[in-house]
Formats: sequence, structure tokens, C-alpha cells
Amino acid sequence: MPENILGYDYEMLISKVPKDFQLKNLPHPFEEDAEQLLLSDGSVTIALPCPLSLQRLNISGYDVIKGVWLKFHSYDYTHCAFTQDDMRCLLDFLNTIATHEKLVEKLDETLLPVLQGKVRLLVP
Repeated sequence: MPENILGYDYEMLISKVPKDFQLKNLPHPFEEDAEQLLLSDGSVTIALPCPLSLQRLNISGYDVIKGVWLKFHSYDYTHCAFTQDDMRCLLDFLNTIATHEKLVEKLDETLLPVLQGKVRLLVP
């Protein structure tokens, strides 16, 4: 299980998933102003905190959360209910992405002086 750097209350969020929740593959699952990810079956909506940087994450042309994770876990794709275990996996996934984002930020800070020529990468 990844570190909970997004500060999710796992138990509270997991408990919001009703039995037989049929997650819809929404065209716009993010509420940018409130920095939330919305999970809905058409009648019940569950809002999760989701930073803008994660909402906008795109790898090799894929919107990782919306276009991949949510799509592959939607009822439209799986014909299976979205369960409390699926919610735990989603929270873990978001924390994992956030962890990777922090690591890349640290790498960028470390390598910037090398790229700017202020620090030599190789010493002759």
C-alpha cells in the first residue's frame, strides 16, 4: 500500500460506495474548481479530492485517470459493479501517482543545475 500523501480518509471514502454501484464512464469526471474527482452511477455521486496536477496528468497521449483507470473500471467496460475494494484501489492509485509526481519534482530540482551548466555532470 502506498503512503497516503493525499491525506485520504480511506474508511470514510470506501464506506460511501453503495452495493451494486455501477460506475459510469463520465466524459467530464473532474470538477477543477473544487479539485475533485466525481464518481457517479447516475443517481449517486461520490466526490474525491483530486489535485489539478493529477487531473491533468497525461502520459503518451492518455489521460491516465479519466481515459484509462476510470474507463477500465466503469460498468460500461466491465459490466461489473464498482466495489469498496475498487475504491481502495483507486485511492491507492491516486496516492501512487502523487508519490511519483513528488519524486519527479525532486529529480527536476536536482538535475536543473546540471542542465543549466552550473554543475558539471562529469569531472575530467
